Amino acid sequence: MEFYMAAKSDVGTVKKINQDSYCMKSAATTIGNLVMAVICDGMGGLKKGEVASSRVMLAFQNWFDNRLPKLVGNFRIELVKEEWASLVAQENRGILDFSRQQNLSMGTTLTAVLFVDKYLLLCCHVGDSRLYRIEETITQLTKDHTWVAREVRENRLTLEEARVHPNRNMLLQCIGVTPQVQADYFVQPLAPEETYLLCSDGFRHKISAEEIAVFLSPERLTGEGEIASRIEEMIQINMCRGERDNITAIVIKTKDS
Repeated sequence: MEFYMAAKSDVGTVKKINQDSYCMKSAATTIGNLVMAVICDGMGGLKKGEVASSRVMLAFQNWFDNRLPKLVGNFRIELVKEEWASLVAQENRGILDFSRQQNLSMGTTLTAVLFVDKYLLLCCHVGDSRLYRIEETITQLTKDHTWVAREVRENRLTLEEARVHPNRNMLLQCIGVTPQVQADYFVQPLAPEETYLLCSDGFRHKISAEEIAVFLSPERLTGEGEIASRIEEMIQINMCRGERDNITAIVIKTKDS
């Protein structure tokens, strides 16, 4: 399987510092093409959120470059999950310890995805960055770790109430703020002609899921140049509609070799 991919991050119209961090990595291996995408959104209300997001992103990037090649010969997705869980716990402790030493508060969301050729993907998720799959329709694959999302799931708020609730941006957990963090993990099969979107929350506040599905419909994405152009257009739409946060998106399309 081939992967077309592109990404874009913008500081936005208000903030002076971009607290989002992201990476895309790919490798041709004996088990097929591997792709990893990571997006981290540093906490805007906390000092040095960009330090926390960059640190976690770089830890995953280092894992892909230095650890993953050693796993390919006897590849097991369960082992990757175990190593990612250890990595998340390690970075959570490291950021928390550093914050206490510096008398700061730092934290970051994390959405990381490993695509394994034509077989499957593994996702690790903490916070309210998101992973979507787009086929004929759009599906949010990750679950937001926010107060309003929890209230909606437990039928104490409607979706309409959640969109305007004063606590709509309150995270229940992120990396680097509390001694323990419980990431979500899931595995699912891959198929050709699917689009996957990883994005920070600034990317999807002002643009609807239905609009995203139209912009990123797999049949419209003919190559990486087209993907990059559509990401840029959606970022500009967000800013024109008044988005005040940093805006970051990674788009990956699967295609038969």
